[in-house]
Amino acid sequence: KVRGLTWVTFEDGTIKGIAKEGTAVYDITAGSWATTIGGHPAIHDADEVHFAIFKNVVIMTSEESTPIAPQKWTGSGSWAALGGSPPACRFCCVHKGRLILPGTNADPSRVYFSGNANHELWSPAGADDATNMFVHPGDGMVINGIASDGHYLYVSKKAPGSAEGAIYAIAGDGPATFKAPVRIAHFGAASQRAMSFTHTAVVIAGKNGVWGLRVGEPLIKMSHAISPDI
Repeated sequence: KVRGLTWVTFEDGTIKGIAKEGTAVYDITAGSWATTIGGHPAIHDADEVHFAIFKNVVIMTSEESTPIAPQKWTGSGSWAALGGSPPACRFCCVHKGRLILPGTNADPSRVYFSGNANHELWSPAGADDATNMFVHPGDGMVINGIASDGHYLYVSKKAPGSAEGAIYAIAGDGPATFKAPVRIAHFGAASQRAMSFTHTAVVIAGKNGVWGLRVGEPLIKMSHAISPDI
C-alpha cells in the first residue's frame, strides 16, 4: 500500500511528487515508480510516513513504533537527517514560520516547535524561539494528528484501542505569547490523514462525523447527510 504521498513546489517552481510504498520512498514526478530516493533510515512496509515542505526542503517523519529521525530532501539527491538534533516524532506540519514535530515515544503528548524560520534549530526553550509544550499529558491519550489554519495549531489526541479523543487548539505567535492548549472538542480525528486544511477551515474526520474548525466560530458539522455511515 501507498503509506505516504505528497506533491510540493519548490521556490524555483520545480514540482515534485513523492510517494512511500513498501519500504522505499519514490520520486514519482515523471509518472513512474522507477526512481527511489535513498538515504533515509530503514522503514517498514506498514510504516505510515508524513511530509511537509519548509525552508525549501521536504521534511519526512514516520509513525514507526520507534520513529525514524526526521529527514530532509532538497528535491534531488538523497534524504539526510534534519539538522539540530530534532526529536524523533511521528508527525510534522508548518505553523507560523516554524516546523512543528509532535509525539515522541517518551513524550506522546508533547509538541516541539523549531526556531523561528529555522527548521534546524531545536535547542531548549528561549534559544531563538525554539520551544516545546505538553498537551494534557497523562490523560490516557496520545497525539495522533496535527494541523494548522495559520492562526491556531490544532492537536488531535486519541486513546489507544478506543474511540475516546479530544481536539486542542493552541493560540499565540511564539514562546512569549503561546497559550496553554485549550480543549475545543471531546472527540479526536481518526488519524493524521483525517486532518486536512482547506481554503476556509481545518477539516477533521472522526467517529462523530466530519467537522470544520475555523477561527472564532463553533465547530461546524459537515457530515449531516452521511452521519449514519461514519
